[in-house]
Amino acid sequence: MKVLYRHNYDLNSALREIKRWGKTSDGSIGMVDDLYISYDGNRLSHIVDATDRVVLESSFTMGNGR
Repeated sequence: MKVLYRHNYDLNSALREIKRWGKTSDGSIGMVDDLYISYDGNRLSHIVDATDRVVLESSFTMGNGR
């Protein structure tokens, strides 16, 4: 199965957002990761995954801080 994804960078080429879609538990395509990335200067400070749940155990979703 092909994994669909999108990523965005800021003007300084720092990665700011990753969205990834994959197979859900009912066999449809759904959002697996909705990551928002923030920095303190040039150091990574936070990554937040805004998805609600693991949509399929084998989808390798990041989760918040896990």
